[in-house]
Amino acid sequence: MGRMYSHNLDNIKDIFEKNTGVDLNRGRAAPWDLRRTAVLAAVIMAFLTMAAFTWPLFSPLDGDELSLTGTYEGNGIVSVYVENGSDKELQFQEQLKLINWFTEEEAPRLEGRVRFENTKFSAGTSGTMTIDLSGAYDTAALEGENNAWYYLVLTNQNFLFGHDWMCSVEFAETEPIREAMNAAEDIPADNLEAIEEELRFYFEEAYGGMPIAFNEANFPYQQKVEEVLARFEGTVISSLSPQILVSEPTVFLDPEPAFARIPEGVIFDETAPAEVQYRLTIDDWTYSDGYGRMVASRDEKAWVHYAMLPQREGDTDGGVAMPLIFWFVYDAEEALPENYAFIYGQLHSFVELEDKKIYEDEHYAIYDATSLIYTDPDAYLDYFLTTRTDTYCDETIRQRVQNIYDFFQDTKTVANMIYYREMP
Repeated sequence: MGRMYSHNLDNIKDIFEKNTGVDLNRGRAAPWDLRRTAVLAAVIMAFLTMAAFTWPLFSPLDGDELSLTGTYEGNGIVSVYVENGSDKELQFQEQLKLINWFTEEEAPRLEGRVRFENTKFSAGTSGTMTIDLSGAYDTAALEGENNAWYYLVLTNQNFLFGHDWMCSVEFAETEPIREAMNAAEDIPADNLEAIEEELRFYFEEAYGGMPIAFNEANFPYQQKVEEVLARFEGTVISSLSPQILVSEPTVFLDPEPAFARIPEGVIFDETAPAEVQYRLTIDDWTYSDGYGRMVASRDEKAWVHYAMLPQREGDTDGGVAMPLIFWFVYDAEEALPENYAFIYGQLHSFVELEDKKIYEDEHYAIYDATSLIYTDPDAYLDYFLTTRTDTYCDETIRQRVQNIYDFFQDTKTVANMIYYREMP
């Protein structure tokens, strides 16, 4: 039982006196105050009882392990297989959030309620919780969306940090996509020893070819990421993406094509016409790398330059995009030496990242973190090819990839490519 210190008792007395008008500091209580004094005793006993029976809730912050697997059964019914690997009981609250993987927005709600069955799981047990979404969401619309991958957020304490869990749900038919995935050999990250120890389990495997929303390993990983960042004593700042305006509202980073233009005259593939060279690399924001691993926290993206690979021999430009170069963009005012960035399971101060900085102005500081993700472009390409059977690659294409990689290692050149454009 938690101790009742003297200041706790004094606080209780103050509250009691304020609400009852009884002066508990008088030497002797008048007979008509005795009943109120008895009430005070009951209040103190209630506090003691609460302290005696308080027990920490199930939470990964306390080392409790949980695994969730969601299956859409149709007609708005989702079954969630729950494995409670803890020595505590887990009681889910009957509330949830349904969030789109790509937009990070909640699905529109209807006026009805979500119905739950079997929400309690004893320590060390497993079972299935059933959730009926049909009253709260337009499930027919969800089933009809193309590439609309969602996840549930479940909780046992009002979605407080350390008390919420994610679980993927596929409303549309995805079997053709799954059949197209070619399971490749698991390859640990190049710099596994530099990754935070609690997060290494995720980087011991690779998930190439798998859409991010289908990879169940992402959910326990991101849960662990939140725990690691919450316990870290330094200040960790998040990377930005072009949807965020800079300090002047009329200026923004334009991702395509103004953000990083390829200079005229650059040749990536000598077998391709000069007029298509600019199409051999594209750029976009992404959550994951070529191994299918998430590059940062759940809410952060990397600005990625892709090498475009042909699908058939003889094609002059590409049809398959391989993520090759990984840039992270931060608010210049926050990228201070004493602050930290979280990239690929690693915490690095901005002092440590200084040699990776490729651009900085009054708005943004941009860092090339490619070497934190992989160190051998040739081996990286070999792995990517095992995940995409629809890709053609010979020595010429392999050299193309190397040329694109080398081009982006020229810090001075890429710094001159980056610029702003005013909004109309």
